[in-house]
Amino acid sequence: MNYVLKAMKRLLITLILSLLSLNTLYAEISKKSLKEVKREVKALQADGWQSAIAGTTIEEQAVKVVEYKEAVSSDGTPIYIVVTAEGKSVRDNIAQAMALNYCKSKAAQSVHSGDVQVARSQLGRTIVLMKLKREAGYNVEIRLTCAFKCSEISAINEQK
Repeated sequence: MNYVLKAMKRLLITLILSLLSLNTLYAEISKKSLKEVKREVKALQADGWQSAIAGTTIEEQAVKVVEYKEAVSSDGTPIYIVVTAEGKSVRDNIAQAMALNYCKSKAAQSVHSGDVQVARSQLGRTIVLMKLKREAGYNVEIRLTCAFKCSEISAINEQK
């Protein structure tokens, strides 16, 4: 009996510690934002976009994008830079690589916009929030929305 109680305590402590160590994004989306998401989803579907992530709807992905856009730190600064780009090619993987490169260049431009002396930046990990796909004749278009954590971005200044 004593052994069972000790095992239960260990399990409970492990569970509590694992819950406390989670570093996930939990943002409450306003009703206004949810209405905008639904409007955007209808527009995307009308344009022929489909979810390219198995088991995830466009609406679920759009909600995730809004959560990341609205996430702010305690001092009110955004936690993530969120950008959207499209790539078009005959093959899926090439279109996706193009869209990803465009996302990275857009994020780097937003980092560089305030400082002219920045030579290049390292964006850190790319978080793909939304991945959509549509057929355009013989080509495939991929639309990616990516997030980059501001705390992971490091800018390298030019040396003159």
